[in-house]
Amino acid sequence: MVRGGIWLIVVLAAIWTGWWWLASAGLGQLLQQDKIAVSGWEVEPGPAKVSGYPTRFDVEVDRLSARGPNGARVTTGNLKASAPAYLPTDLTLVLPENPVVMTLPGAEATLTAQGGIAELRLSPRRALDLQEFGFRGDALEIGLNEQELGSSGPVRASLQQNDENPASYDLLLKADALRWEEAFSRYLDIPTELREAAASVDLAALLTLDEPLSAATLNAGSVQLRALRGLRVQATWGGVTLRAEGDLTFDFPGRPEGTLTARVNDWRPVLSLATDAGLLAPDMRAQAETILTALGRMNGDENTLELPLRFGDGQMWLGGMALGPAPAIPIR
Repeated sequence: MVRGGIWLIVVLAAIWTGWWWLASAGLGQLLQQDKIAVSGWEVEPGPAKVSGYPTRFDVEVDRLSARGPNGARVTTGNLKASAPAYLPTDLTLVLPENPVVMTLPGAEATLTAQGGIAELRLSPRRALDLQEFGFRGDALEIGLNEQELGSSGPVRASLQQNDENPASYDLLLKADALRWEEAFSRYLDIPTELREAAASVDLAALLTLDEPLSAATLNAGSVQLRALRGLRVQATWGGVTLRAEGDLTFDFPGRPEGTLTARVNDWRPVLSLATDAGLLAPDMRAQAETILTALGRMNGDENTLELPLRFGDGQMWLGGMALGPAPAIPIR
């Protein structure tokens, strides 16, 4: 009986070994092709190697270039990918230290991550739907049309598919030591108290789309944002702290409907930014400051505001003050 068990283990090990080598050989041959078609993209891999026997598939590609619809292109240097041999839809990507270049219609962006790791889990049962996405990095820098912004501190982001609704995702985002003054200063007169001040963002919400995220829906550009439920945001910039929470729904163009309750301390620099950004007409600045000061005093502190930010009929209001057209936020 013991001998039979040993032979069974040997046979299973031989089968597993044969399967692993066949799969790795097929993957290696795929990566040796000049061009690979993947969901509407044309991928051109550089020299690659496959390792990880017996439990994983570890792939290292010297360089990679991908062309997509409408002239989109992504180019990256050394890229490492890994997945369990028994579940290849659970992927871990180690991003290169050198910039990832993304060319989009009318824009060119670069992404440079220090210690950047992305984790992707796809459903093997339902059209490779996205079940979970996570990103973490020690620092992140984004360049967009020669403007730079990013974080010199840790960045964490995740999307996790909701068990009850496959088109809903728990969204988390946390970033520290954000830097954006240089990019914004081209368009806005940043108040002195905010220049070179560190910023941070902490966000959580249940994000609902009109269909689950998958390679097919993303390639078709058909995904539409429908709701943000249980939205909680805390952002700091210098001495300014913003806290907001609420629920929003979105119509087909992506215009929000709903209310966010916002609490802001040391709000006057934010009012200056809103004026410079065109969200508030300059001739309304003095009137707005008078009203907001009075509202702050009603709450016991003229430097702290607690107001509802309302969206509806394509417009937005802060308390009883009209701010103008609401921005459309489509995901398409």
